[in-house]
Formats: sequence, C-alpha cells, structure tokens
Amino acid sequence: MDVERITFCDAIFGQLIASLRKERGLEQEALAERVGISRAALSRIERGDSSTNLATLIHLSKALGFQRASELIDKYESAESEIMERGIQIVPKEKARGDGAVLALVGIAALAALLAGK
Repeated sequence: MDVERITFCDAIFGQLIASLRKERGLEQEALAERVGISRAALSRIERGDSSTNLATLIHLSKALGFQRASELIDKYESAESEIMERGIQIVPKEKARGDGAVLALVGIAALAALLAGK
C-alpha cells in the first residue's frame, strides 16, 4: 500500500515562525506582545492550528526583524520548496479528511527537522 507523506501550509508557516522566533532568542510571550496578539494565539499559529490574517503577517514580519512582509513570505516559499523536494505533498487540511487516501501527516517535529536542514 502506497502512503503519501503530506503536510499543510499552516504547519509549515507555523514551524517557520517558531524557528525564526527561537533563532532570535525570543520567548512566545515576548513575540506575541510585539505582534499584539496573545501568547495562546501565537502558539496556535506555531502549531499550525491557526492561519494568520494580513495584519498579523505584517506585524510578525516586523517583530522578527524583516523590513517587509515579502521577506517573510520568501522564507516561507523557500521552506515550502525544500519540503516538496523531499517528496512531501502540501495539501489543504480538507484533503486528509475523508478522501480515502492513505496519508501520513508529517508532524511539527519532523517539519522542524526538515527546516533546520537536519
């Protein structure tokens, strides 16, 4: 039986935010405060449980030291490309619910390792 390895856009973006936050030596609380959201909201974003709106994306970009949101988007697109090069499909969350395919969801820990290049 063939198994497809998949992940979701929100999971990739969330892990990217978590990695960048840690690289900059920030705790969730500190980054959340800079962005103007709760620590719980940031945690949901980092886990891939929640998407961001444009305003939050812009504030995240600035809080992480980017001049423009497009720089953060470029980082996301690079991470997405790297993940796809490793044979992992990026699909909408709905695809994993009920289409009958055998799927193996690539978890947050695995994404962290992939994004870290380990």
